[in-house]
Amino acid sequence: MINEQSIRAFIQLIHGDGVEAGHGNVVIWRVDTKTATFCETVDAAVEAALAAATTTAVYMGACLVAHGVNKGRGKVEDVTCVPGVWADGDLATEYRKKKGDLPETEEQLKEAFNKIGIRPTVHVYSGGGIQAWWKFVEPWYLDSELEHETAVKFSRRWGETLRQVFQSFGWTIDATFDLTRVFRIPGTLNHKFKPPKPIYLESVSRQCNPDDVERLFVDIDTRASGVTYEQPEVAPIHMGVDRIDEERVKLLVENL
Repeated sequence: MINEQSIRAFIQLIHGDGVEAGHGNVVIWRVDTKTATFCETVDAAVEAALAAATTTAVYMGACLVAHGVNKGRGKVEDVTCVPGVWADGDLATEYRKKKGDLPETEEQLKEAFNKIGIRPTVHVYSGGGIQAWWKFVEPWYLDSELEHETAVKFSRRWGETLRQVFQSFGWTIDATFDLTRVFRIPGTLNHKFKPPKPIYLESVSRQCNPDDVERLFVDIDTRASGVTYEQPEVAPIHMGVDRIDEERVKLLVENL
């Protein structure tokens, strides 16, 4: 049930450019031991994810961290590369104590993500919801203290935008905008469920730029005209257990 191609496609999509440019390590986090492996290449990150995935939940850091970091998951000041922005939308399941303030269906989650004004690049179906990624065309390298401060403020404004969007539906969304956050990896399993649920990937739209996202950082309820970023249509590609082949991997990684 573990899908190596899907794991590789996702890590390559999110962090391939950054690690190939030498701008940091991929963080692979395993739940059972609460330890991270810091990987200099996509191949090493895939190997680390595969080693953990059969027995425990495995996550990937949203951002790259500096070479030499080897404790915890890295700190905010260790972040060297921001590949995009992200959101973690939960569904009302038996594992959530507060169900009334969460969407009931995946379609409702997608509707909320789309209301932001720019469609995600990919959806990750986590078993208990959807993690959405808005991938930047070029990684945002944090090469100075000013860049670090700007990125932290950017992520906080993004988190507030998400909060307002979900609030307009009467829902909440977890504050997962911080730069050291880790997320589930497509091709692995969500072990909260019995039997474990597969996690799979769906391409949605093109990549974007930080400026495209930043101009949506306004109060959703007072945005009179509903500013949106026009993106070309892209046919969805589902990638997961029994849903992936080499041509789909190539299309997702090379053409998005």
